[in-house]
Amino acid sequence: KSNKNQIVREVNEISTRPGSKSRVELPDGSIVWLNAGSKLTYNKDFGKEKREVTLVGEGFFDVTKNKEKPFIISTASINIKVLGTVFNVKAYSEDKQTETSLLHGSIEVTIKSRPNDKIILSPSEKLIVENQITSVVTTGFKRTKENITRTAIPDISTLVSINKLTYNPNDSTVAEAQWINNKLIFRDETFSDLAVQMERWYNVNIEIKNEKVAQQRLNGTLETETITQALDALQETTPFRYEKTGNKVVIY
Repeated sequence: KSNKNQIVREVNEISTRPGSKSRVELPDGSIVWLNAGSKLTYNKDFGKEKREVTLVGEGFFDVTKNKEKPFIISTASINIKVLGTVFNVKAYSEDKQTETSLLHGSIEVTIKSRPNDKIILSPSEKLIVENQITSVVTTGFKRTKENITRTAIPDISTLVSINKLTYNPNDSTVAEAQWINNKLIFRDETFSDLAVQMERWYNVNIEIKNEKVAQQRLNGTLETETITQALDALQETTPFRYEKTGNKVVIY
C-alpha cells in the first residue's frame, strides 16, 4: 500500500477526456497542448536531471531549449528526442499510424522495434510509423484484405515513411497542428478513419454499417459544427444516412 502511494506521489499525470482539450505548462517552461482522449505523464523530479514524458494520444509540444537536458517523449511505438523545438505527436493506441510532425528545429526519432536506427526530421516533415496492432477494433464492418495484410506483418521496419506537412495555401497554417485552434482538418481520409477522430472530437460512438461508405475518401474542415451539423455537411458529398441516439451514431 505504501509503495502504491509513493508511486502516485512521484508521477504527475494529465489526461483529457473525449470532447475536451487542455494546455499544460511543464516545470521547465515547455508548453504542451493535449488533444481529446490523451494522457501525459512525467516524474515529479522532471527537469532536475532529465526531461522525460510519456504520451498516449496526441500532443502539440513547444519545448524550451536546453542543450544540457534533452527533452524525450516516449510513445508506444517511438521515442522522440529534442533540444528545443515545436512539433506535434499523434500516438493514439487505436489508430493505424503514429505520426510526428515537425514545424521548427529538428527532432531525433527512434522506432522501438528497430532501436539501432535513428531518424532525424527536418522542418516541415512528418514521420509516419505503422502501428503494430495486437487487437483490432471493428467499426461495424469487416476489415478489408488490405488492412488484414498490413496488420499481420510482424516486421514494422518496412512501414515507415517521411512526408511533407500539409500547409493551407491561404494562411500557411499547418493542417496537422490545427486541432489546437479547434479545427479538425481531414485530407483524403477514409470515412472509417475520420470516424475514429470524430469519436474523440465529439465524445460520441460511431458505427458504420456500410463498407462502401466506410472506404469513401473525404476532405474538409470541422470547426464550430455540432456532430449533427458535421454529419449533415458530410452528406452533401457522400451518400449515406445516419441515426443518432444520445452519443451513439449509426451510419448506413
